[in-house]
Order: sequence, then structure tokens, then C-alpha cells
Amino acid sequence: MRMQRILIFAALALVFAEAAADSPPDASNASELSVGRAEIVLEYTLIHSMLAENDPIPLLRIYQDGRVQVHYPVFKKRAGDYEMWMTSDEFDELFSSLAADGLMNRDVEAAKSLRRTMSREKAAQGEFYHVSDVTETVIKVSTQMVRRPASQARLGRSHKLDKTIRWNNVYTDAKRFPDLASVRSIAACEGRLRALMDQVVAE
Repeated sequence: MRMQRILIFAALALVFAEAAADSPPDASNASELSVGRAEIVLEYTLIHSMLAENDPIPLLRIYQDGRVQVHYPVFKKRAGDYEMWMTSDEFDELFSSLAADGLMNRDVEAAKSLRRTMSREKAAQGEFYHVSDVTETVIKVSTQMVRRPASQARLGRSHKLDKTIRWNNVYTDAKRFPDLASVRSIAACEGRLRALMDQVVAE
């Protein structure tokens, strides 16, 4: 009988241990970012040319299970690590918005070529513009990791599964070249991602 009780208690302990391992992290302990098994769906960061060494950790990471991690480097006012979880509806709404903004269906390289042409035309008209402190926006998306059917459908299966978007001084170009659709798309997407970061920090 004693041996039977020991086996029962051991089995219950194993069940509770497995349940704890699958539970979301305690939101009150945001400083210790959890290391999950889910794959990263989206990364967003900024690379500053004036810095000798940029922080290698992305500003924002979104995982396929809805976990959102935000990292601000030491030189930022909000320096530190933050985390929250999105619901399935919030996850779908975000990626629907990014798809509507044209995140996945813009030919960025073609847009860069067009931007150079437009810059030359402005220079020929006597308009010169120079930015000494270049900030590069980098957005990486892996649509094959989006396993929620609604989000996957909105992103579109016909697009490339993995895409990395890079653009220098997005907001400046969005103002200088308002007719450049790709820049408007990237600026809109970046605005949504930065709003999400603010939400995570405020949690």
C-alpha cells in the first residue's frame, strides 16, 4: 500500500510539473524574459550608423504562440526587457493590419532604385538633401511560422515565406517621397510595431 501511494504521488508530481512547463510566464516578472519553444514570426530593429556597435538583440520579437518581447538597449530611456502575450484575435489583427499595409507584397529593391531616380531628379531641380545620422529599419518576417489560419490567409500563401525589409531613414523618405508606395507601407508597418512596443512597456 505504501509503495502504491508513493507511485501515485510521483505521478501527480509529474503531471503538475508538465503543466507548469506549458504555462505562460508570470507577467509580473517581465525582467526575466522566458525562453520559449515557439518560433519567431517577426523581428523589428533599428541600426544606427553613428554607433560604433549596435545592440545585437532586436527591439521587438513576436513568436508564433503570441508571446511578444521588447528590448531597449542601455542608452535608451526605457532600457530593459519587457514581455507580454497577445490573444489569438490580437495576433490575427496585427498581421491583418501589416498585410493591409502591404508588408509582404512590396518590391523593396525596385523601390530603392526608383528612390535613387527620384533623388537625382530632385537634385537636378536644385533640391539637395543629406542625412548624416542614418538609421536603418530592419523588419524580418517568417510567414511559414504563422500557424493561425486567419493570419496565414491574410498574409497570403503566394508571397515569399521569409522576407527581410531594410530601409534607411524611413520616416524622412516617407515625407520626401509621398508617392513612393513602398516607403509608405514600411513607415505604416513600423508605426504599428512601435505602437505594440509601447503597449508592451505599459503592461
